Amino acid sequence: MARGVISNETWNRVALVYRQDGSEAAEVTLKSLGYTRSRSAIQKAMERRNIKYEPTNPVTNSLGITRRCRNRDCIERFIPVNTQHWYHEPACAEASRKWRVEDILSEESGMLPESSHMELAKRFAGQKNQALRRNETLVAMREFMRVEMDDLIRQEPTVPFVEPLKPIPKRVKGKVSYVREPILVLSDFQLGKWVNGIGVNHAERVRIPRILDATHGWIDQLRDGGRIVNKVHVVYGGDMLEGCFIYKGQNVTGLDRTGNTHRITRQIAKVAEVEARIDQSIAASVPEVDHRSVPGNHGRPNGKNDFADPEDNFDTLASTWAEDKLFIQTNINFFHEEHWWHGFESLGRYIVVMHGDKWKGSTLAQFRPILSGWITGGLFGRKPDVIITCHRHEFGVAEVNGVLVIQNGTIDGGSPWYTQAYGKSSRPVQTLLIMSEGHGVEGIHPIYFPEQPSPAFETPLETG
Repeated sequence: MARGVISNETWNRVALVYRQDGSEAAEVTLKSLGYTRSRSAIQKAMERRNIKYEPTNPVTNSLGITRRCRNRDCIERFIPVNTQHWYHEPACAEASRKWRVEDILSEESGMLPESSHMELAKRFAGQKNQALRRNETLVAMREFMRVEMDDLIRQEPTVPFVEPLKPIPKRVKGKVSYVREPILVLSDFQLGKWVNGIGVNHAERVRIPRILDATHGWIDQLRDGGRIVNKVHVVYGGDMLEGCFIYKGQNVTGLDRTGNTHRITRQIAKVAEVEARIDQSIAASVPEVDHRSVPGNHGRPNGKNDFADPEDNFDTLASTWAEDKLFIQTNINFFHEEHWWHGFESLGRYIVVMHGDKWKGSTLAQFRPILSGWITGGLFGRKPDVIITCHRHEFGVAEVNGVLVIQNGTIDGGSPWYTQAYGKSSRPVQTLLIMSEGHGVEGIHPIYFPEQPSPAFETPLETG
């Protein structure tokens, strides 16, 4: 081995190894290049060049912090790889005794230097040195930002962009035969539309509170009967906003101009707000809420003549915005479906939800041959137990080859288009299903509303 003069280029190559792996690895690298130096000599050479040893080994991160497994009966610790990594192995997620997320994050904060919540938030925002902003640290930082944001909202209630954290109920244990999962089906709100004397104000003041009252009432009734309700699925079946380009002249007639909700930007913002408030109201009653949304035809950027990608849809945009508003409410899971149908399980039963504009016909009877073909062709991967469809503004229930089909209604009771096209005008209605492991759909509960107001009930105002 040579002990001659080492060029700057060689030292630079060694420095890269030293910074990440230390003097021992640097010594090996130097030997591979034909030179020999002691580790102490290498360290001195690095010090002269102001190169510091900063290990980034994934097994021992730069701050030496590992996370406690949420399973109280597990003694293992691990390095989290994403913001939702709370268990050292999947089996631990099934444990009955668990640490709270807040407990784990509090423990981690105490391991960090200058570990107050504000210091952690500053590091996350880039106001501290770069070494403390490595990915391993940011995993916990995102969770701490939730806590800091909640504190901010409580101190400054006027903060508009997120909702304050609601207390999360504890999960109840018991036999699975006592477990029930409500599925709240909401669709065709078409917020921004003015018809039959109903606009956005009436929907918010009367119709949406009625939906929440009925849902909370059924949850309470199930619990009073000894049933366990730990989870609710809130399914948004599309057409949550009216849109502006769905039919000719829509931008000048048929829209509610109260609060400028005839504008598509206001409609999207209003739908996001409404969905966030519905989700959070239910999340205050149960330990877990699944928010699920599918796109509707009124959410297309340009209606029937749309040349955008099929996945571009304002229903999906509003649903995603609702998630942003609720980012500190940790007991809500979000599923934004960009495809025209969405499948999920509830207590072992396979549920498929779609808006319904993809199949032609005005009645569920006309849906029978279409659905039979879809099932035979394996469109949904496997045979659904329940199919939820919307779009036609009329509540209905049918069974097709052993598949229960439920058609949701609308919040305003139809529209002149629906009456002219099909000669029907149904009552405004939304739907609540009750699922059980033993029976599948144990109950189908239409949520009806008070009589529709007269056209003079509220007058749409042009506000600029």
